[in-house]
Amino acid sequence: MERQEIVNNREKEIVRFELRLEIEFSKSYHQFLLKQGSAVIDGYPVYGIPTKEVSMSVVEATEVMKRARPDLKDVPFIAISFKKEKALCLDMREGSPKDC
Repeated sequence: MERQEIVNNREKEIVRFELRLEIEFSKSYHQFLLKQGSAVIDGYPVYGIPTKEVSMSVVEATEVMKRARPDLKDVPFIAISFKKEKALCLDMREGSPKDC
């Protein structure tokens, strides 16, 4: 698959993810998704578009977090990593839509 085709497919996934989560990703996270899809950094998975290395999507991770923390149902966030009983989330209320 050519690089441009990969980028086009990822762009479609990003739009689908944003619609499903009813949130607009920050510019930096959007760029991460386009370039990497997802990643493992220092042993921690960073969720995004599923890959061989990271099979969970940011949509799945965020939905898991929302089920575990119903008190956050109205907070615009995305879950980008889990490690044991902890979660790393991006709070989309902070910063600007261009970056977080």
